[in-house]
Amino acid sequence: MSRHLGLALLTLALCTPAAFAETLDQTLERAAQAANQGRADEALALLEARLARAGSEDDLVRLRGMLGDLYLLTNDPGPALAHYDWIAAQRPDHARAHYKRGQALERASRMEEAIQAYQRAGDLGHEASDALARIGFCYKVLAEREGTPAAERERYLLLAAQRLSRAIQLDTRNGSALGNMADLAFNSGNYPSALKLYLHMDRIQPSKPTTLARLGSTYASLGRHAQAIETLRRAAQLAEAGQPVDFADRWVYRDAAVFSRIRIAQSLIALGRRAEARGELQRVLELADCGDCRTTTRETERSRERAQALLEELGAGPVPAAPQRAAP
Repeated sequence: MSRHLGLALLTLALCTPAAFAETLDQTLERAAQAANQGRADEALALLEARLARAGSEDDLVRLRGMLGDLYLLTNDPGPALAHYDWIAAQRPDHARAHYKRGQALERASRMEEAIQAYQRAGDLGHEASDALARIGFCYKVLAEREGTPAAERERYLLLAAQRLSRAIQLDTRNGSALGNMADLAFNSGNYPSALKLYLHMDRIQPSKPTTLARLGSTYASLGRHAQAIETLRRAAQLAEAGQPVDFADRWVYRDAAVFSRIRIAQSLIALGRRAEARGELQRVLELADCGDCRTTTRETERSRERAQALLEELGAGPVPAAPQRAAP
């Protein structure tokens, strides 16, 4: 049974006489409790049932806004975008709706449209640092897309750096802007600048697996392999133990785990500890074999392929130096 069919059946089942007697506030509260307890599909069904029987007294902006947020939480950007589109059409000055439209478009890999939505949100008064950080990220993604001409890539990278720099000027604790600016520095080979930014991020929000993965990767690129291994192992352990409510964050954590273990293996190889490296690579293959995941990300696929290649090379002889790139 598809998830959407299951959700439709659950929505019908929740159309009970008691549900019809609830106020909108009561329905929203029940849905929030279900979502906070990890029952996102139940929360969605409650809200969809309420929307199906909405009356003139119901605040549809609130209702559709929460529906959009929950669809984003479960990484279903299509329905999320439909709800935010409705709000933006009814309330063109609704800054949050335009910002959330940007998030949904970003999740759907429609980066040019996401940039426009974030710009509109900023014009309407949404937090400027957040809007600029997301715009910078979208330009970064456009620059990194396969097939992007060199001139366009340079233009996108410049636009990304400009937006991210401005976001950091407005809020020096904006993790999204700091992380993406650090990634730009890393990918250009400026490892000292990347290290400074990643360390700042770790001070702001300690023990975040994605930050530690990036930090450890930077230590490895600087040749500080012992420090890299220690940091990357911590990142992998925290990522594997974490259970974020947001499904997209779960994929991010899995990406951080497999990426960290690949980089651990590479540092172990550099130190001549090949048997330990094999163990890390086998763990990557275990993590990448995710049968219950709703999708397999590009990072996980790349890590799987790299782990298989390294295992073959470990059995056949010396391992060549790995290309450097930023963590997810």
